[in-house]
Amino acid sequence: MKKKTLIRVLIISAVLLLLVGAVAIAIVATNSAAKSAELVELEIAGANLSFSDSVYIKYAVSYANVPAEDISLLVWTEPQSSYVKGNETVALSTVGTETVDGVECLIFNYTGLAAKQMTDNVYAVAYAKVGGVDCYSAPKKYSILQYAYNKMGKTGTKTEDAKLITLLEDMLNYGALAQKYTNYKTDTLATDSFSQIKLAGGTLSDGFNFGLYKVGTKVNVTAPSSSDGMTFVGWRNSTGSLVSTSTSYTVTVGASNEVYSAVYTGAAGKNLEYVPGLDGSSYSVIGIGSCTDANVKIPATIGEKAVTQISDGAFKSCTGIRSVSITKEITYIGAEVFSGCTGLTSIRYAGSESGWNKITKDANWSNGMGKITISCEESDADWELGGVPLG
Repeated sequence: MKKKTLIRVLIISAVLLLLVGAVAIAIVATNSAAKSAELVELEIAGANLSFSDSVYIKYAVSYANVPAEDISLLVWTEPQSSYVKGNETVALSTVGTETVDGVECLIFNYTGLAAKQMTDNVYAVAYAKVGGVDCYSAPKKYSILQYAYNKMGKTGTKTEDAKLITLLEDMLNYGALAQKYTNYKTDTLATDSFSQIKLAGGTLSDGFNFGLYKVGTKVNVTAPSSSDGMTFVGWRNSTGSLVSTSTSYTVTVGASNEVYSAVYTGAAGKNLEYVPGLDGSSYSVIGIGSCTDANVKIPATIGEKAVTQISDGAFKSCTGIRSVSITKEITYIGAEVFSGCTGLTSIRYAGSESGWNKITKDANWSNGMGKITISCEESDADWELGGVPLG
């Protein structure tokens, strides 16, 4: 009897051990899958137009820590509140690989555009499922019109291929004729004049921070009321003029490309004024804001974002400033940043003389300044403006 009981106990114990082991394996497998998904890198490295027997958008996707065969490209023909698997217009498989800027990329061709759709935006994300976890790249917005404007030099560097420019002009003419023939979006023809709107620190109605819009169109731009602990001040245009103090602002598209920047200030940024970078990963100092310090200290970071630039005229005519401390995170100093700062006597750089010399400076960065001393914390020598060592 005791033996039977002992056998039962042993069997129950073995079953329990198996169950515990199975649970432990499941937990380890789940954690492993989650960690694997965290390591996945997906990016739409570029988009282009390809001409053969038809015109199509060609996407290059870079990837890491995920098998190539697990990657697809999800495409939408309308903007989405979220770009996730399941509601896409089409899912594309790769057609091969190409090397882009030294990186092997998977190539995907989107061929679903008719001639009448040359002004239509297409939205895409690279997608893979790793260990049961959905992984996505950042979404990419593109259009035939965007490609044409880039190549013709209207929104990018003009190609030297004159034949390509002629082809693109004729192609847009053909697209406009197709729109008229099919009565498709005839209020925005491919041959109309367009300008590019870019936003630093905000979004357009489709959730992106850039887009081509027909001249004369009214476009709404929106910015968060706060950013990294700072408060929204207003919108500035490309010339630096404050055009609105409302987070939501309607702009009328002009004949030239325009950048609108959301301005923020607050204690987190030493009460100076900043605009986010176009990529959203950094800040530029653009003004004194409400800072009353005689010894201005530009912070290295705000939140987790580096302060990397001092914009043109940022401290112009700030006569109360005596010194400015600059961190090693600064990579660019604009024109006339300290012009008219009659009280300024020193600039203190946190790095070395070599680091200071590596900062890109506008040719007129020191215009309008008096005699000042530049000191580098990691070097033994100080310099007067103009590079003459102090004796």
